Amino acid sequence: MADRLHERFSVVECSQAVAVSPRQLQYHFQQELGHSPLAEAKRMGLQRLRGLLLDRERNSCSVAELMTASGLIASGVTSADYGSRNTPQLSHHSHLTEQEQEQAMSYRAVAQQFGDCIASNNYGGACVLLTKELQSATTPESIKNAVATMTAYASGPIQGAQVMNEFTLEDWPGKQADDLAVAYVALNGENFSEAVTLTLAEYGHEILIRHLEWGRP
Repeated sequence: MADRLHERFSVVECSQAVAVSPRQLQYHFQQELGHSPLAEAKRMGLQRLRGLLLDRERNSCSVAELMTASGLIASGVTSADYGSRNTPQLSHHSHLTEQEQEQAMSYRAVAQQFGDCIASNNYGGACVLLTKELQSATTPESIKNAVATMTAYASGPIQGAQVMNEFTLEDWPGKQADDLAVAYVALNGENFSEAVTLTLAEYGHEILIRHLEWGRP
């Protein structure tokens, strides 16, 4: 399983690899580890991501590329998975001051607002959340086209958005002085899930998006 984290695989494929039935595989994982094979794949992916973030040789890699390499994209994560008590956290705030906690809540709110704008086709509202520099290269029409290209295979529109708190990063290769966090926002529709990765930074008294990457790598 560890060698195939970067690939998409199912419980059926895992069970075939070890010559047991899917039911038996699920049972043994539950008995030994207390969770399913796919939950274990996600746990291993998070552990690998932590190691990749500390690897200086990967400083030029984007967060999305590191998430792909760690298997977090291929493991089939869904919004419901991120609230699981069995999923390790990448971002802990219990040690933060009250001001820092408010700041963390604020950048998550901006990321959620951007996702909600995309889900409601409010591309002008999404543009307002970008830095002036990013706005100069991004229009409501270009956002609309990016979303359309990303979801061209889908049978319907994006219906909702959710900031994936477990994948929020506050320290990563290439972080700039004013950067606060990288947030991965799930964009969900009927039978599909896409995403946008946002780099959020503090500009004066505002928290804005200075960089975005569309899609699940």
